[in-house]
Amino acid sequence: LDQEAAYSGGSLSGRAYLYVKEEIKCTALQLEVFGAEFSHVHWTTQETHGSGENRKTVTKHHHAYARRHLLRVVVTLASFPNGSLPPGSYEFPFSLVLPSGLPSSMYAAGGGGSCKISYSVKARLYRREWHKFDIRAKRPLLVSAAPFPPEPVPY
Repeated sequence: LDQEAAYSGGSLSGRAYLYVKEEIKCTALQLEVFGAEFSHVHWTTQETHGSGENRKTVTKHHHAYARRHLLRVVVTLASFPNGSLPPGSYEFPFSLVLPSGLPSSMYAAGGGGSCKISYSVKARLYRREWHKFDIRAKRPLLVSAAPFPPEPVPY
């Protein structure tokens, strides 16, 4: 990545580098920009059973989890119509504009719960052979919500 952070609605650019030691069977190189919101909430409830000396109070712990996708942009950086890539060093530049209105990256935890908004950039080389895994590289990306325009200064 040319920058470690980007604004919502701003541009994101960089290069995907690929070093091929020996010919590799592959069909495409794609770039994915992904963002998601994760949350975990923890709470307790108490139940009382019995009476008198047999009275017991039990505390139960409850958890709820949620995940919501905020962004998924996929860009094909290169296609390999002959189905292979010869040995060599390759550089694939990219540039894209992030959608406006994205929330800022963040993480917070407390009281047994947590929440985060995170973004990442992933390059993926698709391989043709069914028993071969795709080759992937992933980097985190900090996104900041677009800043408010400056307040006009009265004369």
